[in-house]
Amino acid sequence: MTGISFEFFPPKSPEAEEKLWRSVGRLEPLAPDF
Repeated sequence: MTGISFEFFPPKSPEAEEKLWRSVGRLEPLAPDF
């Protein structure tokens, strides 16, 4: 089976941080390896 991973970069604003955590939550069900 092919592994999957995501790379995130530090947000540069409070709004970007909110968007980052929403994105992490949406990607979590994919169960990435990293």
